[in-house]
Amino acid sequence: MRRRKEKKSGKLMALIITIIMVSSIAGYVILDSGTGSDLEYNGYEFNREKDGFSTDFNGIMMKFHFFPTDVEHIYFESAETALLKDAAGIRITSDIDSPLQSAISLLEFEIENNLIKLNKLAAHGFTEENNNLPIITCNDSDKDNPVIYIAKGNSTAVESEDSCITITARTEYDVIRIKDALLYRILGIIE
Repeated sequence: MRRRKEKKSGKLMALIITIIMVSSIAGYVILDSGTGSDLEYNGYEFNREKDGFSTDFNGIMMKFHFFPTDVEHIYFESAETALLKDAAGIRITSDIDSPLQSAISLLEFEIENNLIKLNKLAAHGFTEENNNLPIITCNDSDKDNPVIYIAKGNSTAVESEDSCITITARTEYDVIRIKDALLYRILGIIE
């Protein structure tokens, strides 16, 4: 008799745990579908995605890792922003042995993909000889094709001289934040 009660209570407990697990999974799928416009910034509606945020920019879906309020404090001079907005193309360069190279590669890839959507040219290279990529330095910059030089530094900062913008970052995380701040400014989402 006691074994039957233990068996019944064991089955009941397993059924209750199963119902809780299935309900939890269903709730997660329904509530975290990754769609829906739930945030707004400067007149743009943003969708929360599993790996960041997206917004419709003049009919083009643009994706970001960070929401604008997370990166708006990264300061760009208005002249730097205007230079990037007006440029026909942008060239990105870094030192070949930079400890930030994996994040810089992601920055280059995402900026190039987004600039192509905007009908702007983009290229990347290194500051010195490499078998596959061009040499790009600040000496190659002009107002139609500015150069963005990314380097490791003790702080995260953006500076410019003529048509060359130097971005220093402490960590790879900072490089990705700067990438979003840069794109938001090129698009005019952050003024």
